[in-house]
Amino acid sequence: MDQPTRTLADQIDRLARRHQVPESFVESIRSSFTRKGISLAEDAGPYLPILEETFARQAQVTAATARSREGLRRLDENFRRLAEGWRRQLEQLREVKASLEEQRARIEANTRRLREQLARRSASRPGRPVPARRASRPAGPSRGQARVPRSFLPPGSFPVPGPDDPS
Repeated sequence: MDQPTRTLADQIDRLARRHQVPESFVESIRSSFTRKGISLAEDAGPYLPILEETFARQAQVTAATARSREGLRRLDENFRRLAEGWRRQLEQLREVKASLEEQRARIEANTRRLREQLARRSASRPGRPVPARRASRPAGPSRGQARVPRSFLPPGSFPVPGPDDPS
């Protein structure tokens, strides 16, 4: 039994529903045929393979476009969140900077005050010299560093004398 002949218009409508392509695309396909002088009432048989491929490709392009739009939307949202995070971080850094500047100003004021007091004190006692700063001494075993007792060393090991150890 022969199948009824399907027209170009019927096949275009069927493929449009199956692939869910935009109506603007369907209209452009119809107008392509009519511009070339091919009636939409003609048999679709000779054109069916190319129509199916065209509609399938358009469906792929539409899906890829939708994925791209979603990706751009997510990217935009991520940039917005990143900008908000940077704004908060910048505000925190400004607060820290203000606090440090305030502390520095207090330290400088206290340093000036202490120098002035020291200058007045040394001026009030002309015979006494102003105490000099302590010179830092190199640290060694006799100056704050403890020697490791032999009982703490692992069995079978021996201490290696260092450059500051007596021979």
